[in-house]
Amino acid sequence: MTTENESTSTRTSEYSETAKAFWKHPLNLGPMLQPDGYARVVGECSDVMQIYLRIQNNRIVESRFDTDGCLATVSAGSMAVALSQGKSIDEAEAITAQDILDGLDGLPEDHEHCARLAATTLRMALADARKLAREPWKKQYRH
Repeated sequence: MTTENESTSTRTSEYSETAKAFWKHPLNLGPMLQPDGYARVVGECSDVMQIYLRIQNNRIVESRFDTDGCLATVSAGSMAVALSQGKSIDEAEAITAQDILDGLDGLPEDHEHCARLAATTLRMALADARKLAREPWKKQYRH
């Protein structure tokens, strides 16, 4: 029988040091009040990711994420928001799952879908931001 530490150590040994760092110390974790862009996506593994964006002058000035997912999902969400910071909407829309994987120095093959989840959620939040920019009065109804 393995102890909790041995079991965790065995599972995390498949991850890069970068991925583990983004999991242990995720960037911009937690919700944002009245975001300019927001998306919530349920992944193929049932993990839920939410991304919140604050945009000024067509640039992402703050991005945050929240998830109920595993190490890979937390790492991928954290990397997605880190990559989006300071970018224009067009530049951020170009962020792919492969960019997230490259930023994390990879994920185990059976968890690469977590990077796709993060990239999809980011793109949907950006689409929401574009829509809200056309209908700014709706922002007051966001939590």
